[in-house]
Amino acid sequence: MQKRPMLVRYDLQEGCFLETYLNDRTDAGGRRYFGSAACLVVHGSDILRFDCLGYPLGHYHAASPYPHGIRKGLVGEIWLPEKTIEEQIDRAIFELQRNSGFYLQKHPRRKVRNTRFDEQRLAAVCAEMKSKMLEDVKRCG
Repeated sequence: MQKRPMLVRYDLQEGCFLETYLNDRTDAGGRRYFGSAACLVVHGSDILRFDCLGYPLGHYHAASPYPHGIRKGLVGEIWLPEKTIEEQIDRAIFELQRNSGFYLQKHPRRKVRNTRFDEQRLAAVCAEMKSKMLEDVKRCG
């Protein structure tokens, strides 16, 4: 498991939460990956993870409906076109609020597919999470 400095967990409802943490690492070639990350976990399955690293490195991962044997895995990278870390954080919040239901619906586990979030609770958590993510980047960047 990777280190997740400045980790904060935000409970949405029973068995469902969001996490934010700082992503600060350097690869073997010396490239630094720095930015804020957010992850949606529903009943033990990672559904979405956003790595807001600025352009061209910012991306997110989404749980795949196939193969059905994958319970907790995120696949691939969906590249974020937004240029700055701040714009990518805005995109992450938008995706969580507007499209998380879509990702839940295509999950192979019935318990995840049947999960519905209270929209007001999700909006409140996302607003709190956005503030923390932006502050982490300013403080440590």
